[in-house]
Amino acid sequence: MKATFLASISFLTHSINIIPEMKMLGFYELMDAGMFDEEFKSQYGALFQFNSFNRYAWVIKEVELKETDNVNDVIINNMALMRFDITTYFNFSWFVKDNNVSLYNQYAFIKGRKESYIHSSDRPDYCADGGLYDAEFTGTEVERINDIYAKYLQKSSNHRISLDTVKKLREHGEKTTKQIATSGLINTVHYDDFTSIERAIMFLGEARSVEFLPRRISIYMQLLEALFATESEGVNFKVPLRVANYITTESNVKKDIFDKITEAYNIRSRYLHGDRLNKGNKKKLKMEDLIPISVEIDSIIRSVLTKIIKEDVDNFLLPTDDEKNKDGEVIKKGLRSYLNALVFA
Repeated sequence: MKATFLASISFLTHSINIIPEMKMLGFYELMDAGMFDEEFKSQYGALFQFNSFNRYAWVIKEVELKETDNVNDVIINNMALMRFDITTYFNFSWFVKDNNVSLYNQYAFIKGRKESYIHSSDRPDYCADGGLYDAEFTGTEVERINDIYAKYLQKSSNHRISLDTVKKLREHGEKTTKQIATSGLINTVHYDDFTSIERAIMFLGEARSVEFLPRRISIYMQLLEALFATESEGVNFKVPLRVANYITTESNVKKDIFDKITEAYNIRSRYLHGDRLNKGNKKKLKMEDLIPISVEIDSIIRSVLTKIIKEDVDNFLLPTDDEKNKDGEVIKKGLRSYLNALVFA
């Protein structure tokens, strides 16, 4: 007996091979394979008809069931893992180009049984301008996504999730939070256990889920702070300075990056404090003026994260402070010294 798991992927106009143990097919390929038969339609009814997105891609996964399996647990755990894998993968598709491809609905069913399961995504992802657009990826782009995702996983213990981990996290979460059930994993790993790079990737996923640009820009600043803020004083000056010096050695480009991040910081500050965006601002911003700001910051962050994951992970995993011997001599420099050296090089 098999449990079948399906996930509709919104705004992806063609199928690509992405995640181990899953395959991606077009809607009509699934139709031809007999997946959407009368039994399936009777279980999901009008909801399936409404959300079919027949021009978008679908992910399929099949799991063999044992007689001793608790079917409900198998379904819920595999749906959580599938959701995690798909969401994380398409978060990394952003490294290739801005897009809003995202998980839409999940379906799970067992042939010949009446029970069926559905999980609707609580949010789409949006492009940096707040818009929604169809997307496709070339073979070369898929290779680039796979490459940077693999490099990230090599150094990311908390984002390497297995089915056994899902089971343990759900059991722990249900015991500690007293929830009747938990469909996600977000509150089952302590925030402090994430590295600065993992926190940045979390903020990236959060930012991409936000359509409202003042909030999106604010989350972008949180992302940069997770990587470049090593103290609480002067953050809105130090972070733009460090980012600019990290990306380039060209003086005119540094200034442009510094100015753009500083402007984004000003927007973040006013927004999070409940002020008007134009309070004390000589440059009177219109809402449409936020679009190029968001797009530019998005591009800067793409350059930063790509460089870190491909070339520089170990430096960003350093402790903040220098390691010293008993005589106070530095024996190993920390992240703060590394970032300051970039500025004063």
